[in-house]
Amino acid sequence: MPDRPVQTDPVDEPQLPAGLVEALGGLYRAGPEVPAGIDRAILAGARAGYLRRRRFWLAARAVGATAAAAAAIAIAVVAYRDRGRSASAPVATTQGGARAAARGDVDGNGRVDILDAFLLARKVQAGAATADDVNGDGVVDRRDVDAVARIAVRVDAGAADAKGGVR
Repeated sequence: MPDRPVQTDPVDEPQLPAGLVEALGGLYRAGPEVPAGIDRAILAGARAGYLRRRRFWLAARAVGATAAAAAAIAIAVVAYRDRGRSASAPVATTQGGARAAARGDVDGNGRVDILDAFLLARKVQAGAATADDVNGDGVVDRRDVDAVARIAVRVDAGAADAKGGVR
């Protein structure tokens, strides 16, 4: 048989004083009625505060998006302006301002860049490089290709001497 809870007799329960029962009951009574006008005013103030915060965050997002778009446009403009420039080594010029033929400028475009090293490597591989002795050892070989590559990737402004050769 299942256990049944023990039933207590109401006489066995302790009795609270009437004053305490009255005071505790007063805590849970409904408060004064709030007039509808005051209730509407409180709700309108809360909505206005919420809308102010919402407008602030919407404006902050718009400013952030505008700044990101401006940065993207600035990067695109810089990239577009610099697209024709290369990090090639400077080429010597004559006193009249005309470009002199530089050692290592295999393709003859007036600058020594990595494409010159590539073209010289192709010429060496094909055995057709005869006048492109960049390092001055009398033989056109892989060391000349390496010399052109060093000229092309050198960062300092003095990468090529006045004759366009390697230092």
